[in-house]
Amino acid sequence: MTVAGRYSHLFRPLRVGPVTVANRVVFGAHRTDFAEDGLPSARHTAYYAARARGGAGLVITEAHATHPTDGHHERLVQGYRPEVLRGYRAITESVHRAGVPVLVQLAHIVVPAAAPYVRRPAWAASPVADPVARTVPKAVERHEISAIIDGYARAAELSVEGGFDGVELQCAHPSIVAAFLSPATNRRDDRYGGPLANRARLLLELIGEVRGRIGPARVLGVRLCGDELLDGGSTLADAVELARVLQATGKVDYLGTALGTAATRHVSQASMHIPAGYALHLANAVRRAVDLPVIGEGRFTDPLQADRALADGHCDLVSVVRGQIADPEFAAKARAGFPEAIRGCLSCNQGCVPGVGGPSGEGRLACAENPRVGRESEPDPAPAAASAIQGGRPGSGRWPRRARVAAPGPRPRDVLVAGAGPAGLQAAIAAARAGHRVRVCEAADAAGGQVRLAAAAPGRAEFGELVRNQLAECRRRGRVGGRAAAGGGRARRAVGGRPPVGVGAGGGRARLPRGHGRRRVPRRTRLLRGDRHAGAAGRSGARGNPRPGGLVDPRGGPGHRGDVRAPRHGGGRGGHRGPGGGVAGARADRNGRDPHGGLDGLRAAAGAPGRAVPAAPVPRRAGRAGAAGRRLRGAAPRGRGRGGR
Repeated sequence: MTVAGRYSHLFRPLRVGPVTVANRVVFGAHRTDFAEDGLPSARHTAYYAARARGGAGLVITEAHATHPTDGHHERLVQGYRPEVLRGYRAITESVHRAGVPVLVQLAHIVVPAAAPYVRRPAWAASPVADPVARTVPKAVERHEISAIIDGYARAAELSVEGGFDGVELQCAHPSIVAAFLSPATNRRDDRYGGPLANRARLLLELIGEVRGRIGPARVLGVRLCGDELLDGGSTLADAVELARVLQATGKVDYLGTALGTAATRHVSQASMHIPAGYALHLANAVRRAVDLPVIGEGRFTDPLQADRALADGHCDLVSVVRGQIADPEFAAKARAGFPEAIRGCLSCNQGCVPGVGGPSGEGRLACAENPRVGRESEPDPAPAAASAIQGGRPGSGRWPRRARVAAPGPRPRDVLVAGAGPAGLQAAIAAARAGHRVRVCEAADAAGGQVRLAAAAPGRAEFGELVRNQLAECRRRGRVGGRAAAGGGRARRAVGGRPPVGVGAGGGRARLPRGHGRRRVPRRTRLLRGDRHAGAAGRSGARGNPRPGGLVDPRGGPGHRGDVRAPRHGGGRGGHRGPGGGVAGARADRNGRDPHGGLDGLRAAAGAPGRAVPAAPVPRRAGRAGAAGRRLRGAAPRGRGRGGR
């Protein structure tokens, strides 16, 4: 099947207001914490440019503050300051160089818990306690509402001056506009409170002022909250009615949808427990009510999932955020016909949850799959394979099955990695990218280390994607492998007859709690292996350094032991039966109802009254053929008819 046939909707161009996007893949707004002294940094420039070069059709930056009272964290871009122009021009020029339009999201965030940091009360529609921090904001007065509007307008003016193709107004999550729109947080009795027509007054005034500042040649989008999943909060019916009002103004070019609030982050940034496409019923209902392009979202980590959402008419564009954090070349690889080369997102939320950051503890955006996130501005010793696309444009050439590597140094070395867990495989990939000859030794009968055990927990089968992606990268590198025996002096001969450079990645041992009853504490590793006698006696349950064993050949072949065997249970990708509807299960009718129970299921997950409905299976990841791929996904062998990713 050709690429056009496989993704017949994903790579169609679309007119969005005054600009045309080359495809329907949107790199949506999300917090990065890359700002320095309130200004855009070189991290921002390289980060967005990498996704533009990787094939995204539209890039939308993280939310930039529009007023000094919005200082909810110290690494926020202060979009109201003229000093941002230098960083703005660097971002827009780098993204435009790849032929991709870029928008800036503008927001005035309401986070009362940050009041001690900014040393001034947080502004809001009403003095309603924050559901998380329980701190109380200040209700804005009329002259302060005028200051909010002026702040948005000034920030929009600076955005256009800095080269952005338009702006997106954040009206969901903890923004001050969402606080006015929601009956749960808007208790006002003036012209800005009460019925939806009054609660939407601030947004309509913002749109009029911002459109006047940016002019008709720039894009103006609005991201709405489709459902707050809170008692007394904004609902899907409110979002549909508001969408009609916004279209009637004639000043809005597109609409986006969001789900949940800061109090319901488990659905606004869903983990692997929730199926792909879980929020499509929101975009579907809004799209049926208006003629504007609508952006859909919902944990899309696979191009086939995104294409299905478009084919089924749920949305006009698809926001793929975490999927492109994990792999900046998500769209380019899919378009070139190599979806199996995509580094799939785990939805583990270990580095991309706002304010959490990666293992370094810096708090900046990070990714368990992609160590280059936030470091795109630093020199890369081995250029990514995206540079090998012919013609310089995604889809204009063939994606290389073997990635490029850096030219070897004066003495390329032989490297022996002890341990085929995630750390060992990543070390092998890094060494191979630098031009060295690498072999990996593993004591177990399969690669993966303790990730294999993590994937055995209910609802955690997608952790196996981490090692699958690393093994796929090893196969593409081509320099990692070998089928010689390991152990003692034989390991030396296996790498060329001279002492190799050794990398120890044998894993660690579980630390048991101290005190009475320690010997009766079951080890989680033995429980996940299915040992019915999972007591704490002895040390057999802990994984130590690898014993001399066979070398793992990540390239496959006869007797290959480099695959990751994920357990076959209902908590895996193919057999997930959690709340909400998947891509195939989020078909809402013209009235916005979800006959497959996606909305009811999510309400049940959020603690609101409702019923949990089994999710429909999502499409299987394209290009994952073979027994190893089926074992990784937790799917049944070929012929049993079990759905996959």
